[in-house]
Amino acid sequence: MIRSCHELPDNEVITADVCIIGGGPAGLTIASALDGAPLRVVVLEAGGQPANRPAGLSELSADAGDGDLAPPLRVPPRLGGAANEWNVRLANRQRGVRMLPLSPSDLESRSWVPDSGWPIAWNELNRYYRRADEFLGLTDRGYGVEQWEDDRGKRLDLEEHGFTTKMEQFASPAVFTRSIRKRLEASSNVAVYLDGAAGLIDGAPDRATHVMVDHGRAGRLRVEADIFVLASGGIDNATMLLRAREGLGFAGSQDVVGRYYLDHQRVVTGLVTPTDSDLFQNGSLYDLTTRDGAAAMGKLTPHRGAPRYQPHAPQWFDASPETASRNRECACGATSATITKSTSSHRWLRGTRRHPDGDPPAAMAAEGRRWMVWPRGFCV
Repeated sequence: MIRSCHELPDNEVITADVCIIGGGPAGLTIASALDGAPLRVVVLEAGGQPANRPAGLSELSADAGDGDLAPPLRVPPRLGGAANEWNVRLANRQRGVRMLPLSPSDLESRSWVPDSGWPIAWNELNRYYRRADEFLGLTDRGYGVEQWEDDRGKRLDLEEHGFTTKMEQFASPAVFTRSIRKRLEASSNVAVYLDGAAGLIDGAPDRATHVMVDHGRAGRLRVEADIFVLASGGIDNATMLLRAREGLGFAGSQDVVGRYYLDHQRVVTGLVTPTDSDLFQNGSLYDLTTRDGAAAMGKLTPHRGAPRYQPHAPQWFDASPETASRNRECACGATSATITKSTSSHRWLRGTRRHPDGDPPAAMAAEGRRWMVWPRGFCV
């Protein structure tokens, strides 16, 4: 059943065994798995029905900050969530999004990142991937290059240089915006409520008991449940937990909530310049390709034998005319004599970002003399 909160009277109380907050890919996947189970399930979605085309992402806030790791763009609230915005152009005027399993190294700790590493092993995660592929309608060819390369496209032989080829597949948003929606419309135990933004989550110190639904005004409706699943994305999940119980949170959760966030950072680490143009004559494997109706694309990725890359802090220098021509050494040993503006792993930036110890001295800032070395990605 799918209903709009517009249809419900003021102060309506909805009871359930499980309440899922968020009707995006994560929330709808859980709801689909619980369809037909002996449980009363409620899904709260802040937006309305899916649309036929992307609405476009928006800034998280006007004062999101000027750091290098900017907050993610906000997905407009609609049933299907971020799937509505998947916009990689595929064959036959279809849209999709890249899908690639995490590798064991993705879950490992990094010596330069405090508290890094996942609390679960890769094998625990890996056993669910085949089920996820089937759910998303992906081919059973998998992600190894052996199942995809043929005479039309061969992998680049870069193993000895530290790089291997993996494949990305593409999932269709229709899984969430059409297929699951139709299934839940006919469900006898899952009720989806649209246009109802989850507000304050409340309850005892050790468990949540109810959530207020903001529709027209704060707390107009109320959902009571035994189990609550937060599936509104990394930012909104943390925000709801931090605001829960009027800011008191649950069972010490205030200590770690919001401290760790995983996002997709795009980092330039190198440029491949072939000495022989024939290298790319059969390079269709690294462009969007189709095999037996399934879309995929090759991706170069470092393997364990590749050089280890580590970031280092920016280095600040006085770039006045008297000193700009002198060699300045970066933390990795590179100097301004070997650093160019476009070809190396470094770049010179005008001092528009804040100095680690505060703003640059007023006189230097006024003259625009503060510069720094900032790694474009990582140094070997």
